[in-house]
Amino acid sequence: MEKSERKEPELKKEVADKYELKGVTAGLHHVPKFGEINFSELDLAAADKLKKRGLPYLVEKEIAPVPDKADSPKKALPANATQAN
Repeated sequence: MEKSERKEPELKKEVADKYELKGVTAGLHHVPKFGEINFSELDLAAADKLKKRGLPYLVEKEIAPVPDKADSPKKALPANATQAN
């Protein structure tokens, strides 16, 4: 018999894009003051509500700021070119 690969439960993509789990794995857990939570089945709205209620296991991911075009370095122009304004 072949070994079947058992896939670990994961957060839904929409939740995983915003949050990461800290201290627990995805799947079903009994959480004091919150009851049973299946982190694998949470949608984003439910995750946001639980986070607002103080659930410590959902941690918002830090999103790197998008550089402003004004802050980006300008490309050097060839010596014979003029910059259009």
